[in-house]
Amino acid sequence: KLFKFFDQNKSKNFLSMVSDEILKSNKVYERVQFRYLFPRFLARNIQNKCVRKFVAYYRKLEIKIQRLLNIDCFKKYNMRLGYASNWVSINQDLVRIILEEEKNIEKIFKYSIVNDELFIPTIMYKYNLMESLYSSSPITDTPDDFQGNLRYINWWDGDPHTWTDSEYDIEQLKRGKALGHKFSRKFDL
Repeated sequence: KLFKFFDQNKSKNFLSMVSDEILKSNKVYERVQFRYLFPRFLARNIQNKCVRKFVAYYRKLEIKIQRLLNIDCFKKYNMRLGYASNWVSINQDLVRIILEEEKNIEKIFKYSIVNDELFIPTIMYKYNLMESLYSSSPITDTPDDFQGNLRYINWWDGDPHTWTDSEYDIEQLKRGKALGHKFSRKFDL
């Protein structure tokens, strides 16, 4: 059934585009606006509390200095920044474009942070591929959102919520399936 669905939608790309409101509230543009030293070193991934606080302080200082200097590393590319989930199912045409654009993608996003949510939708905007989206409705982090990547991920009850075998979670998963989702993640059964 799943293979048949994808066979019937070979020309489609499955991404969950994020609403402009969430893009602004999450300060997503800052991820590419500034040049980050050690971009893979994020405070949220550090277990040691002292090191985590130091890295968080360093990031704030790094941003503050670049903001004072009016730095904007992304502006020169004259591209629309896209924002979507990093879990995707993409067609062969988009894979080919991404591979052809590899050097440019690296140049643009190398010193940005959490760029796995940015480079694919940005490339899609560059090549006018948004009509290839299975669903272009942006997610707003509510239970009735249809997530275009077909993954039912509960962001509204956690960061993201871990599904259990509770009645509440089972009912939510059934609702997600009824909405058209094919996958989910983060289970603790």
